[in-house]
Amino acid sequence: MKGVSAPSEADHGVYVELEPTLGVPVAIGISFQVNLLLSPDPVFAPLANLTRPVTVLPVFWAKEGYSNLPPPQVWLLRLALATPRALVLSLIAACAISAIVFLVATILLCQRRERVTAKTDMTMRRLRYMALYANVPSQEVD
Repeated sequence: MKGVSAPSEADHGVYVELEPTLGVPVAIGISFQVNLLLSPDPVFAPLANLTRPVTVLPVFWAKEGYSNLPPPQVWLLRLALATPRALVLSLIAACAISAIVFLVATILLCQRRERVTAKTDMTMRRLRYMALYANVPSQEVD
């Protein structure tokens, strides 16, 4: 068509920038133009004088979108990206702490058992010693 230029990517393109991990759009843009196609019409006086078979009349041009997220959405996006890593690190820390507590409890339990066993052994030796010498008749001296 005469008078209409070919669209350019910069002026007429649609773009969407996505955050690669979550797939959340962080920038969106669209540009468009609404045109009215007019043909000569002898009945309607304003269109009766058109010389071309089709005339394109631009009605309006619009460019919408955003390139920067508002601060609350940026904060939520950062939180959504950081939460899984924080949970994994917390789980690893909890497992490590549990392992240390279990190890310390096992060591303390083993030491206690050794002390109880040692006390029991000593008590048994004393009882055997006492029983051994309790049954021996005393010797009288003249």
